[in-house]
Amino acid sequence: MSRMSLKSNSGGFTLIELMIVVEIISIIVAIGVPNYIRARVQANEAKAIGNLKALRDAEITYNTANYVYTADFADLIDADPAYLSDDLRVDQHGFTYRLEGDVDTFVGYATPVQFGVTGWRSFRIDDSGTIRYGEGVEPDENGTPIWD
Repeated sequence: MSRMSLKSNSGGFTLIELMIVVEIISIIVAIGVPNYIRARVQANEAKAIGNLKALRDAEITYNTANYVYTADFADLIDADPAYLSDDLRVDQHGFTYRLEGDVDTFVGYATPVQFGVTGWRSFRIDDSGTIRYGEGVEPDENGTPIWD
């Protein structure tokens, strides 16, 4: 009879033990998720800055070959050989890219698809090569510069 009672009492976890495990998992998630989101946004912004530097290099190379700047991604991407990869035509890593200007100057923008989710800052580069940012807004020529 004592054998029967041992088998029936040793078959599983108590409610308290399960609640403790759930609480530990929720604490780990509460600590980890914000850090993951922060790291992801920082990575998106670093990629956007790198893409703007590539855009600047493409514009300088295009200007050297054609003696003008362009405000059209197609001029940089569809050339043979291409001055820029096709990546910036579409949203990439949470940012949208835009190019403006005329024959004497250009301005490139990288704007988060959703501020606060895919990026905290918007970036701008022009023919001077200075990258500027705005927090929650698109920067203008007076935006805060990023120093390499």
